[in-house]
Amino acid sequence: MYTVSIDVGGTDIKYALFSEDAEIIEQSKVPTPYSKEKFKELIVSIVRSFEENYSLEGLGLSLPGYINSETGFAERGGALTFLDYTNIVDLLQEELSLPIFIENDANCAALAESGFGHAVGVSDFLLLTVGTGIGGALYLDNKLYTGGQFKAGELGKMRINYSTHPNSTLHEFAAMPPLIRNFKALNLPNTPEMVTGEYIFEQAEHNEEVEQLIIDWVDTLCIGIFNMAVTLNPQKILIGGGVSANPKYLPLINERMKKVFEWDDFEVPIVACKFYNAAGIVGAYNLVREGLRH
Repeated sequence: MYTVSIDVGGTDIKYALFSEDAEIIEQSKVPTPYSKEKFKELIVSIVRSFEENYSLEGLGLSLPGYINSETGFAERGGALTFLDYTNIVDLLQEELSLPIFIENDANCAALAESGFGHAVGVSDFLLLTVGTGIGGALYLDNKLYTGGQFKAGELGKMRINYSTHPNSTLHEFAAMPPLIRNFKALNLPNTPEMVTGEYIFEQAEHNEEVEQLIIDWVDTLCIGIFNMAVTLNPQKILIGGGVSANPKYLPLINERMKKVFEWDDFEVPIVACKFYNAAGIVGAYNLVREGLRH
């Protein structure tokens, strides 16, 4: 029996066929369509193309937004606003008969790490993703904690500097856009029009002002990490998102955490996620595996 795993993003839909042994048999990606009907048509066509040659036991879907994993209802579809207030499972089961499991994308990243990554055997961990925004997932007592409204883990919503910026969240201080914006404000010569996090880290190697900019940026994230750690006391904290692949990012976080008052009382390992762009499809596969088991 095989599993179809689909990671729906704002730009692309990545999909894969997994064997029972968690091996990827086939994988590809297509541009994300921006209408409900075209979305349904695409997902159905992907599943049916695999059904022609394989016996399928389930479909796993990773999506942005507020997702009720028990019913399949998306209160919000994140960047996929056409899926707001849509029961996605019901929508797809108009055409498909196989079991469908659905979960928020950050939660799927946590399932990828708990099943096959750097949280195997860890009963309590936090996962934090740093990209266009700050995403998060809570894995507690050997299972995802999704909260009473399936909105737990929205760590980017934390108010991190209330005295001076009462309405600004961790998104506005510690995601990639504020780092890029503050770097551009330095007006350094020969700055390209398209600035990436990797480029900024390269400039920091020979520019103390840029180096301090990165330190200040990381320090704000460290306060958020500390707040999470003292609230939930996890065994481990995982950091994902594209910047986590930078070899200087995680060492800097661990170095700056030592400057946070009382971190020594709550210190736990902070490590990079194993899965980057594949987190969604691996997590969606594990979602099906766990769902069929219960």
